[in-house]
Amino acid sequence: MGLFRHYWVVTKLVLTVLATSIFLLAGSWAQAHLEAKRISSTYNVVQFLDTLSGRTHYVLMEGLPGQIPNPSSHSNGVTIADHNDLTRRGWGTYLFAPHSQRAVSFSAPHPKDDLETADEAIEAYLTLRAHTLLIAGADRDQNTALAPCAQSARPYFESDMAHTAESVFQMAFEEIYSSDAVTWHLQFHGNSTCLEDVFLSNGVAAAPAMLSSLAANIEAASTDVARGGPVLRTGVFDATGGCAARGTDNMQMRFGSGLPHASICEAPNVPVAPSRLIHIEQRRDARRAPSDPAATPGRNRAVVISGILATFS
Repeated sequence: MGLFRHYWVVTKLVLTVLATSIFLLAGSWAQAHLEAKRISSTYNVVQFLDTLSGRTHYVLMEGLPGQIPNPSSHSNGVTIADHNDLTRRGWGTYLFAPHSQRAVSFSAPHPKDDLETADEAIEAYLTLRAHTLLIAGADRDQNTALAPCAQSARPYFESDMAHTAESVFQMAFEEIYSSDAVTWHLQFHGNSTCLEDVFLSNGVAAAPAMLSSLAANIEAASTDVARGGPVLRTGVFDATGGCAARGTDNMQMRFGSGLPHASICEAPNVPVAPSRLIHIEQRRDARRAPSDPAATPGRNRAVVISGILATFS
């Protein structure tokens, strides 16, 4: 049985995830911690003070092995089993900034398979002093069971947070996305098939102008620091041509476009309208740290983040 299957069918736990997100967004940190404990005794809401920046972050996170509280029964009737039960593990890490500077949220649904996208999301979150950060807790190919939602030539498994509708990651995204009408959500991916180094999509051909602005700012940031060397090339899905990795079967994109949760899983239900989610596909050079020996001044993830900062300044 798949790593996540036991959990996904338990409606009470999904509702508890929603409650936790609501309390976090409202700043009720203590109540959010109690709600997190109702999901699993392995999860906590932790207050983290970054002494270098002076910023406080609240983190919904899984405890470290060896430091996990004993199992306990809860008033909602859900009994938390042995912490070695893998269905209660690997749900991801979620950061909330109570005093964010920009209405931007970042996510990395494929932290292992899409190399360095989790690092990139963290760095973007810190650089922009963003609102929230979502990082999946397992490799997208961790399971052997296929995700029940829309499939592609590249199999999607239950542990793939961009392609599984009933997950903690999806519930957290939906609650955060629905909490206001102004925050932009940027999701980092990696691929080796797009001709462009950075390909932006909104899931529909009628892309919001924000995507073209972001593409132009990334190219400008790359040119500014390249010193005549190689630069990043960008593209935007705004027509039928171009890279095929457009986020049309991405569960977060489908929800953001206006589809109700109950409809996002079925294969034909592609995004129906523009949204505030930007799907960012990146070739390997665009994800490298500037200190990577294979990186060049104009081709690394610091350039991408500089372009994002210029767009959402």
